[in-house]
Amino acid sequence: MNSLRVCIVEDDTLVAMNLRDLLEGLGHTVIAEAHDGIAGVRVAETLRPDLILMDIRMPSMSGIEASREIMARCPAPIVLLTAYSDPELIRQADEAGVQSYLVKPVESAELQPAIVLAVSRFRERAQLEQEAENLRQSLAERKLVERAKGILMRRLNLTEEEAYLRLKREARSRRVKMVTIAERIIQAVELFGDL
Repeated sequence: MNSLRVCIVEDDTLVAMNLRDLLEGLGHTVIAEAHDGIAGVRVAETLRPDLILMDIRMPSMSGIEASREIMARCPAPIVLLTAYSDPELIRQADEAGVQSYLVKPVESAELQPAIVLAVSRFRERAQLEQEAENLRQSLAERKLVERAKGILMRRLNLTEEEAYLRLKREARSRRVKMVTIAERIIQAVELFGDL
């Protein structure tokens, strides 16, 4: 794994120092430390780290709340650290979008696999979200084309295939996507109505 730019969010200075030593020993660069959840969110938004190691229990904002905020504003792989192996905390961390979870004290032998897992899960999630967005966009475009075909069929007394071919020809002649022509047809009908 390549060297990562890491942010540590930990309210215990000694734990933070130990984490820094472990991370640097694994070849990663610690770009920032924050001592509460609010500062952790701010640092994540500003620096966009490759990975965040975050304590669960901190003043002003818990690690789970901070993780939820980070995943909503500036997603990054997150490994939560805790002194507690509580199933409820694990469930909440999972719902917040956290990719990995370690029980303190953290050792180098368990930190590296947790980092690899967190980065891998984060990338898989980002890829799935992109694929879902592409499908939503494709479906929305398809609905517009279908609507425009329906307009052409009614207004020009065309068959479905003729309406489709007309949209396709027009898009090709203007060197734009079919959805662009479909949007123009729909806008014209909405503007002028049934004349």
